Parts: sequence; structure tokens; C-alpha cells
Amino acid sequence: MASSTPCRLNIYFLPGQDIDWEVIAADIYRYLGNDASVQPGASNSVEGYFIKAYRNLTTVYLKRFIAPIQCAAK
Repeated sequence: MASSTPCRLNIYFLPGQDIDWEVIAADIYRYLGNDASVQPGASNSVEGYFIKAYRNLTTVYLKRFIAPIQCAAK
């Protein structure tokens, strides 16, 4: 019987510009699954978030993280 758990953990760096910590921390599980995690950090002197998840991070997910911040700024 095949396992339903993907076998490769993906690690992404997402620049933090226009993304609020409270938004990404609250919604990461909804979009990338219960096994996803997010930690603030820096890569090449750019502040942002390291995301670990078995699901792929897509542009659809990125728009969902960024959209609440853009709406709040209006």
C-alpha cells in the first residue's frame, strides 16, 4: 500500500517584504499542510521567512500570504 505522505521535504526562503509574520504564521498550515513550518530569518542579508513543507509553495499560496497586507495598506 502506498503512503499518502510525500517523501521530500521542501525548504524555501521567502523575502519578508509585504508579508506580515502573524499572517504567514497563522495561515501556513492551511495552505501547505499540518507538517509545514515557518521561521523568520535572513538569506544574503535579506530578512524573510524560511518555510519547510512537503507540499510545493506556489504563486497561488504566495498571493494568499501577501494579499492581506496589501488590503490593510489601502
